[in-house]
Amino acid sequence: MLAQIEDKSSTSVSKASLQSWSFPIDEQTDKTLKLFMRYEKCSLTVFFKRNGIVFPEGSKCSLNSKKNVVDVFNTHQNASILMSMLGKIMLELSGEMTPEKLLKKIKTQDDNNVSCFPSQRKPRHKE
Repeated sequence: MLAQIEDKSSTSVSKASLQSWSFPIDEQTDKTLKLFMRYEKCSLTVFFKRNGIVFPEGSKCSLNSKKNVVDVFNTHQNASILMSMLGKIMLELSGEMTPEKLLKKIKTQDDNNVSCFPSQRKPRHKE
């Protein structure tokens, strides 16, 4: 009798490769992430999934506003990408950008079928 081979998706990883990470954020970034979650009507994990971060089974992320950190349980590679996205948000907010302006900018990009993070932008087709 032949053994059935299970098809494992690319998001399947061993529990041992998942690690806990805490990334400090400032108050503006905290406020912005809360706005993103309210606007998107989703959890922080779902928000980052929609923006290209892979969350294998058992992984997650959450916002800890009391400590101003984003807690992540994921692989090293995925946590590093998420940290880069957080850095991009903080960089955007360090200038004249406010959380409300950044949300509007991202909403406008989403309306044009463009992801909110430059590395995740979808190619535009010329007609």
